[in-house]
Amino acid sequence: MPMSAILIANDAESWYESGMVKDVMIRGNRFIECGDSKNPVIYISPENSDVSVRLPVHSNIHIENNVIIMKDATILSAKSTQNLTFNNNDITAVGDHSKFTAPIIQLTACSEVTIADNRFIGEGINKSLLVQSMPLENVTVTLQQGLQF
Repeated sequence: MPMSAILIANDAESWYESGMVKDVMIRGNRFIECGDSKNPVIYISPENSDVSVRLPVHSNIHIENNVIIMKDATILSAKSTQNLTFNNNDITAVGDHSKFTAPIIQLTACSEVTIADNRFIGEGINKSLLVQSMPLENVTVTLQQGLQF
């Protein structure tokens, strides 16, 4: 069963085994066919029930200069995160993407998000961005090939 390559949680409602992160750098990695439709490649998923842009759980998470070879997975899903960057990553599609319709990036109640200068290689990548429980102004997107909201 495919799983997320990186999971950043915050177990604040059951076992209390992990806490919030305040500074994470994910740089220079190769993610090869990780994740699936239920498990994004990079999954920032705190277990907070009060989801608000004003109450972020995690902060200062930077994802840059990575190679992501994807088959049928959302690349990044983040919730309740402040100061999140996803920059200068190479994203390559392998296989048939016609059946995968989930957004490539999903954001829920995040603020100060920057998505810039990522390169998409291959046909059929769904370059959409899902934004929930937050204003669009919280996301700055600068891409050569464009990301669709």
